[in-house]
Amino acid sequence: MEINRRIILIDAVLIIGSLLVIAGIVGYTQAFAVAPLEDIDSVIFVLNNVEYLFIDDNLDFLSPELINLNEDVLVSLPSGHYYFKIIGERNEIRELTFEFDIDILFDLSDNEIKVINYGSKNLDVSVYNHGTFEESKLVLGDRDE
Repeated sequence: MEINRRIILIDAVLIIGSLLVIAGIVGYTQAFAVAPLEDIDSVIFVLNNVEYLFIDDNLDFLSPELINLNEDVLVSLPSGHYYFKIIGERNEIRELTFEFDIDILFDLSDNEIKVINYGSKNLDVSVYNHGTFEESKLVLGDRDE
């Protein structure tokens, strides 16, 4: 009887230990969050002090679309590679590639333009500065379908 108790105790320790190791491995490979992360939202990027904003699928801006900066604007873009020419305090060109069709809302508020993912799909955004990787972030879709 004493031998059976030792065997049961050893088996229990091995089983519980194995379960803890498996749980540790699974927990290590997947992100675990108890509460929502505060820095995840639907804003792709924010622009300040912009006078003109053009979108084109050509770096030479042969057929640009001018975004009206006097009101909120919703733009639907098919999947592809796009360039955003920003003219204002800082002139710059931003390059974006979308693997699926996307809706972008240009939200004007407080002297800034928020570029918002207005579609139903979440975006995995990688940010590069002059070809150097800076950060990766999740941009939630702003609308449910």
